[in-house]
Amino acid sequence: MRAELSAVSGGRALCAEDLPQLVYLTRVLHESMRLYPPAWLLARTPTADDVVGGCLVPKGAVVLCSPYATHRRPDLWEAPDRFDPDRFATCPRSRYAYLPFGGGGRQCIGDNFGMQAMQLILAQVIRAFRLTLAPARPLELHAGVTLRPKRDLRLRLWQPSCEPETP
Repeated sequence: MRAELSAVSGGRALCAEDLPQLVYLTRVLHESMRLYPPAWLLARTPTADDVVGGCLVPKGAVVLCSPYATHRRPDLWEAPDRFDPDRFATCPRSRYAYLPFGGGGRQCIGDNFGMQAMQLILAQVIRAFRLTLAPARPLELHAGVTLRPKRDLRLRLWQPSCEPETP
C-alpha cells in the first residue's frame, strides 16, 4: 500500500482524482469489509407475499440477511476465512455475494462517501505510521447494531524514522 500511495501521490496530499488509482489500498478495504462488514445483519419486511427459494414469505414478515454469513460462504468465496485482498482484482461473482453497505433499493446512501473517507484515512495513517498488532488474545466479535471487536484491538504504532521497541 505504501509503494502504491507513493507512486500515486509522490508525497503530496491526496485529492479525489487520486482515489481510483489506489487500487491495492481499495482491495484491502474491500477485503476487510468482506470479513468484518459493519452491518452484519440486515432486516427487511416484504410489502406483499412472495416466494423465495420455494418458500412463501408473507407480507409483513421479518426477513433477515447476514452479510457476515454471506461473505463467508465457501460456494461464493474461495477460502472465505482467509484475508486475501487480491480476490477483489477480478470479481465475477453474484451481485449480492458482497454487500457491506447492503444492496438493492435499500443500499446505504453513504456508500461512496464512506469508501472515499476510508481510502483517505487509511492512506494518511499508512503514510505517517507503521502499525503491527501487539501480542493479544484471539479476536472475539460483538454483534450489536454494528459488528465490532469485543475488546480493544491493541496496535504498536511508530513513525517510519523510529524503530519499534522490542517486547
